Amino acid sequence: MDTLRAAADISAATLHAHRDTWEFLVKHAGTDQHFHLPAEVQDAAGTILAKVSGPSLVAALTSLHRVSHTADDAEH
Repeated sequence: MDTLRAAADISAATLHAHRDTWEFLVKHAGTDQHFHLPAEVQDAAGTILAKVSGPSLVAALTSLHRVSHTADDAEH
């Protein structure tokens, strides 16, 4: 919860992610009304650089949190 509160104060961020991680993030966060794909995504030798808004960052974190809890529930 502290991470989400801190993220809520961020106006923008640049995400550095492996291409596969970026695709996973877009797949899961893309359904959130607050997540918006950035206008430009740079591919630097397999590492994605994406500038996202604060609301998109919060939506991404929320979506990943949800996925992590769903994965835990499936294992038990």
